Amino acid sequence: MADGAHNTRAEENQAVPAIVIGLGGTGKEVLLRIRQRFVQEYGVAALPVMRYLWIDCDPNSEIDITGKSFDWLLPDARLSRGEIVPATVSQQTIDSYRDNQSMHPWLFNWIPPGVFAKGAILEGASQIRPRGRLGFYENYPRIRDSIIQAKSTIEGAEAIRDLADRYSMHPTTTKRAYIVCSLAGGTGGGMFLDAAFLCQKLLPSYEVIGMLVLPTLFGTPEQALPLYANAYASLMELEHYGMPKDVAAEAAGTI
Repeated sequence: MADGAHNTRAEENQAVPAIVIGLGGTGKEVLLRIRQRFVQEYGVAALPVMRYLWIDCDPNSEIDITGKSFDWLLPDARLSRGEIVPATVSQQTIDSYRDNQSMHPWLFNWIPPGVFAKGAILEGASQIRPRGRLGFYENYPRIRDSIIQAKSTIEGAEAIRDLADRYSMHPTTTKRAYIVCSLAGGTGGGMFLDAAFLCQKLLPSYEVIGMLVLPTLFGTPEQALPLYANAYASLMELEHYGMPKDVAAEAAGTI
């Protein structure tokens, strides 16, 4: 009994270093709700060994997934400027890609040319997954650097010391990166796999965990057929990349 109680107390005094990455509108709402709970519990939006990043093609959005404002949100739970990573694409860039396709063969290996007809990506991906992925592609350096900075911060001596001094806690050896999004729209469904691959590359010692919302949250197939189509395509891609395969044979076209 004594040993069990001691172990329980030890676990209560630990915190898992974590980077929580929200993609798109659903990702933002989940991040804000987590932050709200932390503010209510600890008086701050995150422990010293936690960082939030919100990546979106509409970084100025102030409405939730139901179209309402975040009037329930405590001021301290709001995202700071440094936690917001825009994934926008200007009209000038769109025009440059569209008019010079031969100069960007790697891009047109996967993106349908018709995507460019929708114009700039400034207010969301318009529920078109390739537009979400293009936002990730175009803003890759900024996204990469934000994750690297978050990793450096939560693993730094200052964060560990602050965790001990303010909360009498110490970090676990386990570290995690959470990717939170809906698969029903264009932003999350378009970039969640690239975000996961990037985390695996930049955070090799972290567990990368996906928290992926399915389209039933937004209605029935009759009410929101395009959202179900997006989610189906996203899950098919997830299955493809999640299954073991002979990469060399696949590249040679023999399987």
